[in-house]
Amino acid sequence: MRVPEFSILTTASVLFDAVYVAGGEHATEWSAEADAVDFVRDAYKHCKPVMATGEGVALLEAAHIPLGGPDDPDPADDATIVAKKASGPVTTRFTAAMARHRLWSREPEVHLPL
Repeated sequence: MRVPEFSILTTASVLFDAVYVAGGEHATEWSAEADAVDFVRDAYKHCKPVMATGEGVALLEAAHIPLGGPDDPDPADDATIVAKKASGPVTTRFTAAMARHRLWSREPEVHLPL
């Protein structure tokens, strides 16, 4: 068994290139965890790709991240991906978003003017 190097309490999303929130039996519990909500919100605000599947979508909703519908052909943006499950096409979209590194067109909407 491999021991995780970080926990949600000891790291920040700025250290990662993208965030994927998997669904599962207890995934919705993360929506009530302020550190988890802040983690995905910060990744989104830093214009990084964010993906969630299944029950994991609830965390993105709790972070008030604009979403398209699950498997939506017209998502909120090219680096925010939500789906019922991680299929080949969904994974391809996420990989393509990660290859672009950041979605700079998102920046004006996530930062307040001075």
